Amino acid sequence: MKKLITVLTVAAMALMLASCGVAKLPTYDELRGSTLGDVYENEYLGLKFVKPSTWTFSTAEEIAEIAGTTADLLEEGGVEEVEVGDEYFDMMASDGETGNNINISLRIVGNTGSVDYDELLQGIEDSIDEYGKAIGFTYEFSDRTETTLSGITFHKFTATADYLGISFKQSGYVALKDGVLININITIMDESDIEAVEAMFE
Repeated sequence: MKKLITVLTVAAMALMLASCGVAKLPTYDELRGSTLGDVYENEYLGLKFVKPSTWTFSTAEEIAEIAGTTADLLEEGGVEEVEVGDEYFDMMASDGETGNNINISLRIVGNTGSVDYDELLQGIEDSIDEYGKAIGFTYEFSDRTETTLSGITFHKFTATADYLGISFKQSGYVALKDGVLININITIMDESDIEAVEAMFE
């Protein structure tokens, strides 16, 4: 279930990334963050996330496997010319007991000016809703809001759904900083608050 939700979210973001600009600023090596102990940090963007000790960061190989699953899903759905690779996904972490998880996707878009966040979030919502309905569940979306993570203002959507008797909550966050589109996705499978995961950003 946890992997399914991650794949759906990553697939939706990949579709949105494909429509962004192509002007490049940093290289992926310059942009890529790192994990040490319980801390993920991306110095280029100023993002810092401290996970609970019960959570585990995904390895590069595990992220690549999820990316490959996503690519297969997109191909089966008839989506062409979408590049999905582990370099787009900077961090994934999850709680093996609850299934709660987070992933951070990055894409260099260059100096594209302003972003229509409502349009971007609507596209992501439509995409995950489409995939959810295809396998048997429907999202209920709440009003969009803004929140600050690591000093960066993100535009946020929140949704709830029920799949095979399991209720879960999901929030997506998007922001453009220094020519990089940042997408953060949090999925909560138990009674925890999404805001508790937001508070793990410094």
